[in-house]
Amino acid sequence: MPRSAVPNTGSIITTIRTKWPWILAGLLVVVLVTMLSPDPDDTLAAGTGPVAPSEVTDAQQIQMAFAQLSTLEVKGRAPKTGYDRELFGASWTDNVSVDLGRNGCDTRII
Repeated sequence: MPRSAVPNTGSIITTIRTKWPWILAGLLVVVLVTMLSPDPDDTLAAGTGPVAPSEVTDAQQIQMAFAQLSTLEVKGRAPKTGYDRELFGASWTDNVSVDLGRNGCDTRII
């Protein structure tokens, strides 16, 4: 059989160049399935873990909130560290020519 009659199967580079969208799609599917599949360590056994919101009453939620608040540490006034407003430049003004300018509402309180 003459060489010209043998079909050119191409090299692996040619195959990759023509089929790269399919290869990329396959890799994407593998990555997505891996990322979205649940991790067996993350699942909770029945009856463990946080209580579903429908099972908690408003009174219980208030009690839980107060219990959590009582764990916060309350500190006194922060120390004076030499803060000087003038170090940050001039304060903003309402004297501007844009929509809602000059309406009596300062952008930032001095």
